Amino acid sequence: MVFNKFDLKGKNKGQLSVEFILIVLVVLVLIETIILPLRDYSENSVTDIAAVSYLENDISKIQSAINSLSAYSEGKLLVNVHVPEDSNFGFMRYNAQDVNAIYSYAYFSGDMNYPNCNNDWCEGQTYLGQVKLVPEEFDSDRGTGFVLYGPIDATLTITKLNNVITISK
Repeated sequence: MVFNKFDLKGKNKGQLSVEFILIVLVVLVLIETIILPLRDYSENSVTDIAAVSYLENDISKIQSAINSLSAYSEGKLLVNVHVPEDSNFGFMRYNAQDVNAIYSYAYFSGDMNYPNCNNDWCEGQTYLGQVKLVPEEFDSDRGTGFVLYGPIDATLTITKLNNVITISK
């Protein structure tokens, strides 16, 4: 008699199915323990970097609008800003005339190697110059100004009238 290891009539019936199921089980365990956590971490990192990029882009749009209005005697521009979840975006006056645009973002991806970020927090500020803020609210920690709390999509109005640039929400 010739030995046939794939003889389905003998006592090894079903061994191939059991081996296949074990291999599939090992592959599923590997996917669950290695691939899915890495996917979640990558997704969180992309979300965090996108959020900080939105905030920095908002500041750039406002600076550009102020620079454009500086060249004219009067004008009005609308700037749309997107403030992501877990972030703040606003304007603070630190002395009688000068205003800074500020943002802060609490990220959740772990180690974020991005400018202005440390531990679990990103902060940034940019000097905008002598600008009037409307409304101007008082914050005992930061000074006067106003803040938009995310998530929100807002339109800011930047006007120039009588050589005074005003940012209002």
